[in-house]
Amino acid sequence: MKCDRCGYYNKSENDICSVCGNPLSESPVLKYKQNAKKSNGNDKTFNTTQKVVIAICTLAVLMLIASAVIPSDFDYTGLLGNNNNTQENTPVELNDTTVRIDTQIQVNSAGFGAKDQVIVNAYVKDINNYPVNGGTASITLNGVKYSGIVENGNVNIQIPKLNGERPEVTVVYEGNDEYNPSEVTTTLEITKISTQIDVEYNNSTITATLKTANNEKIPDSTIKVLYSNNTSTDKQTDSDGRITLDTNFDSSISSIKLSYAGNQQYNPCEKNIEIENSKTDTKIYADFDEKERSISLKLVDVNNHPIGDAALDIDCNNTKNSQKTNSSGLVEIPVNVGVCKFTIKYAGNDTFNPSETTINTVIEENDTANDTHNNTTNDTKNTTNTTANNTNNTTSNNTNSTTSNNTTNSSSNTSINNTANTTQNSTNKSDNTTQNKTNDT
Repeated sequence: MKCDRCGYYNKSENDICSVCGNPLSESPVLKYKQNAKKSNGNDKTFNTTQKVVIAICTLAVLMLIASAVIPSDFDYTGLLGNNNNTQENTPVELNDTTVRIDTQIQVNSAGFGAKDQVIVNAYVKDINNYPVNGGTASITLNGVKYSGIVENGNVNIQIPKLNGERPEVTVVYEGNDEYNPSEVTTTLEITKISTQIDVEYNNSTITATLKTANNEKIPDSTIKVLYSNNTSTDKQTDSDGRITLDTNFDSSISSIKLSYAGNQQYNPCEKNIEIENSKTDTKIYADFDEKERSISLKLVDVNNHPIGDAALDIDCNNTKNSQKTNSSGLVEIPVNVGVCKFTIKYAGNDTFNPSETTINTVIEENDTANDTHNNTTNDTKNTTNTTANNTNNTTSNNTNSTTSNNTTNSSSNTSINNTANTTQNSTNKSDNTTQNKTNDT
């Protein structure tokens, strides 16, 4: 082995250097061999493999203890110190390689909801026929999108009322992170709302209400009223869906049929009403007297008994008034020059049924002029005749008063004057008759 002092290589078995006598160090290899020979089976020290296993287990225990003691939000950067030379890392965008599931959407139904809205119900499922949960479905109309949330496959989309009985729409499922979008174009079969007519009675009226099965009133709708005598009328429902009918029916009416035709939103419906009529029928007689220029009206019951103190509504060319009958059931109404169609109505009451009649009148303008001229001429002539006769009577009476036979002369004069008056009056009448004929001509 090599001497540490002089560097001479001595034989391995020497303990000291042969040159300088310096003690030689023991050879590591020889020392390892000697130690190996000295060891026996009772040596309690660990071998290398055991030490590695022990080290790994110890490290694992230390890590568990550290994770339990140190908070999860502990900032380790402070332990590492600040590095002013570090640069902020820019995130790298990766292509989206997420695999989404294909879907399919179908329209189940469409029906009217509140305030003239249409509710479209659709169902969204994946390619394995499982319902899709999440995402939105929509319908776009005139540039406006109407949407609904998909829950367990179902979605309701509320849209405005559309024109036409079977509108065409496209329903789109817009997809999400898990599902691909899908769409369907279909013709909507819109289910109309069921309707009904409810009727209430009282002593003088019948009230009918048009409404839905959910008790929602239907305003501004036409109900046709058909009576059993084949007469009919149309009534418009008010804001509460109601119409009102008078119970003053003719005794020939035994039933009433109320019909609602429906529309794009509502189904039709109808209601039959049976009438029990115990009232007495009435009749109006009308007689036109052209000479007197008047109409005589008479209101009677079915047995021709007069009905007094009853109001008659009179309409002549849309000029209306009302007059009451006297105790004999009579009313006299004047007639003006011209052509007029009179309509006279009796509304009835709790005892009598209503009735009405019409009559036409014609009075020419010339008839009025002739009558006025004739009357004026005749009055003038009669006045002249009366004046002349009175003058004769006065003169004769004065003359006779100067005589002694006053009584005899007065009698004679009275007889003469009366004769003269009678003759003159006859002449006047003849003249009047002739003048009237001339005027008529």
